[in-house]
Amino acid sequence: MRKYLLASACVLAGGLATSSALAEGIAATGQGTFGNILGFPSWSANGALDVPLDWEGLSVDGTVGDRGADSLHLFDAGGSLVWSDPQFRIAGSALYNRLNGSGRSTDTTQLGGGGEWYFTDQITAAVRGGANVGALHGGYIGGTGKFYVTPDVAIDGFVDYSDLAHHFAGVLNETDYGAHAEWLPMEDIPIALEGNYTHVHVAGSGLGFSGTGDTDTWWVGVKLYLNESGATTLVDRQRTGTLDTIQPVQHFLGSN
Repeated sequence: MRKYLLASACVLAGGLATSSALAEGIAATGQGTFGNILGFPSWSANGALDVPLDWEGLSVDGTVGDRGADSLHLFDAGGSLVWSDPQFRIAGSALYNRLNGSGRSTDTTQLGGGGEWYFTDQITAAVRGGANVGALHGGYIGGTGKFYVTPDVAIDGFVDYSDLAHHFAGVLNETDYGAHAEWLPMEDIPIALEGNYTHVHVAGSGLGFSGTGDTDTWWVGVKLYLNESGATTLVDRQRTGTLDTIQPVQHFLGSN
């Protein structure tokens, strides 16, 4: 199971009305996490930058991340074309992943998209899906529901499904579900505290694994928000900043 979970992390690494008074502007985020996977310490460092284009509502969002657990090391980098509206956000994304572990390496590219809708000041719903191409290939689909307990406290639940295939090693599928919480203690200091729990279920035959297996992972982290839009609350920083619930996800390795 461990061999499959480390490999499938590469596949997974690849997703209310915002006041119209918030002007468009460059936004950036930085994130660091620490957690536990299969009894091993895990860590991640991620950064993202969103730059508006000349066309109304369009922007380009770039992301880069580095993470590890035990002998596993995963680097990812990619970008998205984003269309933002006071009621929703839609993005098409491409994310390259390079997985190294135990002296071996493989890569894959996630091609997909997603959308999030702001039903009220407290509720965001999102869906995402697409394909993975490369030595490890397959498809993925997922969704998130987020509730803002206050403008500076958010709780969300998520579920993601993916299948992972190799030309010679068979097919496996993975289902992740869990919860994530985030708190911005002081609006004038744009650093949020967050935590995440994920239950991982795998089934199939291949990549050194056969049958079914389950494990639980967790991580805690800090996230820096830099917004030129004038946003101060967590909800506004997330809805006018870099991609949130429809960004490429790596639940297993420590990034939501």
